[in-house]
Amino acid sequence: MNHLTVLMTGYLDRAWRIFISPVTFVGLSLLWCLDLGVGSVVAYRMDPQFSAKMDAYPFSMWFREIAPRQFPESLWVYILVWLTWLLVGNLFLCTVNWFLNRRQWRKGLGEVLVHLGFLLIFTGFVAGSVLGTRIQGIPVDLNGSRDMPGSGLSLFLHELDQRRDPDGKVLDTVSLLELRSAGQSVSRKTVRLNHPLIWKSAVIYPRGAREKILRVHLSFDGNPVGPLAEGEALSISAGLNARVERILQPGERAGYLSGPGALVRVSAGENDRQMGWLSAIPGKTTVRFFGIRALLTGVESAVQGVYDLHTDPGIRLVLYGAVILAIGTLWSVGGYIGLLRRKGLEEFRVGPGT
Repeated sequence: MNHLTVLMTGYLDRAWRIFISPVTFVGLSLLWCLDLGVGSVVAYRMDPQFSAKMDAYPFSMWFREIAPRQFPESLWVYILVWLTWLLVGNLFLCTVNWFLNRRQWRKGLGEVLVHLGFLLIFTGFVAGSVLGTRIQGIPVDLNGSRDMPGSGLSLFLHELDQRRDPDGKVLDTVSLLELRSAGQSVSRKTVRLNHPLIWKSAVIYPRGAREKILRVHLSFDGNPVGPLAEGEALSISAGLNARVERILQPGERAGYLSGPGALVRVSAGENDRQMGWLSAIPGKTTVRFFGIRALLTGVESAVQGVYDLHTDPGIRLVLYGAVILAIGTLWSVGGYIGLLRRKGLEEFRVGPGT
């Protein structure tokens, strides 16, 4: 019995030393980076929109409902999750070991701060993936507001600026946003790429801008009609009335119809009506209503900002963890530089060859 106890104690001691070893952390980190890099490249080649589609769900929901349907292509995500848990376990045990055995706490404080920072970041991401929600592609008119579904919040867009390169390609969309709760302003901030608006558990990410068609200009046998908004109608000739039934925005679809364009109805009487689709793409379609040639000749549009709403209960833990991680890194670098200086002074005092 004593021999068995000694044997088990030896195994546990060996396992403990392996789990708290820096070599274990480095090895797991390299495997984590390798899996993430290879998996991301493979996923992108299979579907360039993979990241956007994955981000549309809380990770726990994606992992539970989407990943099994994409197996074995999603195997790298399963491996990444297990490696992440192993890394977190390693960091946690290293932190416990630091508190149990560290004597010169000032020298090793940077180490434990780095560990604690990583642990807080991980805890925050887990809380967000389990309890968070995602609503994507919420359009907000410039100088207008939009209720954020299911949140009790509304978003007002004060300013919108698209920054472009010399070739005209959009590099970033900068928005001045105001977040309101129960009609009261609770946050106001300029947001851009990687700089969202954060208030409590709500995180507003900018996703660019788009043009919203407000009204259309029509032509019937060369005679201009309009502008007409969706649902508006007017007389185009004796006994004929034109009505815009629906306006589709760029990229919007309704059955076989694809925007931009307008679905127009022309009536010659109570029960004599004809429907036709007029595309906003020049020269795309020509429609005849009761023998009259109709075209969509132009549009009046306004710019909209597009935003994603993430409710992320763990976002504060992530931010606090990032700050602690940065402090720990600076502390460790400072200690390392101090150690090099002391060694240099000692070598200078002793002199070479002594």
